[in-house]
Amino acid sequence: MTEREFATIIDKITVLTEKVEFYSEKLDLYKQVSDEKNALLQKSTEEIIN
Repeated sequence: MTEREFATIIDKITVLTEKVEFYSEKLDLYKQVSDEKNALLQKSTEEIIN
């Protein structure tokens, strides 16, 4: 493997790592919003029942 090929592989790994971090953050935000919506729905349901 040449130095150039190795550098290309490292660059690709770096890009993939950045994408994983980006989508991980997006997933965390999605989960947070989902949890908040579920809490509001639960609260509304309890108010309707009571």
